[in-house]
Parts: sequence; C-alpha cells; structure tokens
Amino acid sequence: MSKVIRISENTYQRLQNIATPFDDTPDTTILKLLDFYENKDHSTDERHSETMKSGVIILNPTNPSDLTHTKVLEGIFDDTSVRNWRDLVNEAHKRALNELGSFEELKKISISNIYKGDKRENGYKLIEGTNVSIQGANANQSWASALKIAKRLNLFIEMKFMWRDKKGAIHPNQPGLLKWAP
Repeated sequence: MSKVIRISENTYQRLQNIATPFDDTPDTTILKLLDFYENKDHSTDERHSETMKSGVIILNPTNPSDLTHTKVLEGIFDDTSVRNWRDLVNEAHKRALNELGSFEELKKISISNIYKGDKRENGYKLIEGTNVSIQGANANQSWASALKIAKRLNLFIEMKFMWRDKKGAIHPNQPGLLKWAP
C-alpha cells in the first residue's frame, strides 16, 4: 500500500539535485538514497558534518545545515568575488553560459528558475552581461544551484557567512564556511 508524504520545498530541491532527469521520480530518488545509506560504512558518517575551526562552523558542502538567515561576509566562485547569495548564483550561471555556449545547455544543468531574455516580474532579474534572467532564491537554493554548476564545470567555490541573530537561525551570531574544490 502506498503512503503519501509531504516534504518541504528545500527537501524537494535537494532530491532534484540527486535525481537523473527524465529517469527518476521522487520515489526512485529516495530509493537510491536508502540504498546508498544502507550500504555505507557509518563509522565515519559525514551526512551533516559540522566542524568548528577557529570559531568558524565548517559545513559539508553537499549537505549543509540550514542556511536560512545568513549574511554573506565574502565569497568566491572560481576567480570571481561575490557579495551575496544572489551574486553567487548569478556568477555560476554566467560562467556556465560562457562555458556551455547556449541557454539550452545551461537549462539542462541548472536547478534555478531561468528564462531566456529580460524578465522582470515574479522575482526574476537579468544576469548582467547575459540575455538570461534568473528568479531570486533563498540561500539554501542558491548554494545548491551554484554548487551543482561548480561541480559540473570543476570550479572552486567558497562562501563565508554569518547566521543572523534571528529566530529560526540554527547558529545565531556564528560564522560559517562552505567550500568545494575540484
């Protein structure tokens, strides 16, 4: 007998990062995760690893803690500095568009909502220097999107940030670090 489950938008986005386009459903993606988990050596479990170094919480880049209520202190995508989560995802898409050569190829690897042309409604903004508009996203979605592109293009990505002192922030007033290198 099938069961109906409800998952958050963030969880669904993370499942989409794992899924193979056109081949996987949420059910088959969850089965892949269960198979992976059940066959893993749990003695060195790093699913949500958080390490504290010099007062900075270092997060697992492929499965970070909740980034809600974070403010970027500094960031870099390959060799370009970024000031905030939107800059990060914009730079990742700009770089991918240049590398891949077409909007159609970019659309295949992007998990962000993108539009060919200048769209300025529903949170979309044109990515400077391109003919692509991207819809604004939260920090969790922005990191996931930029990381997927960084992995696809084998580019370095790093974000230093601080959780704000707000209800819902998982580490209020604490600095954090996300980093991935090819």
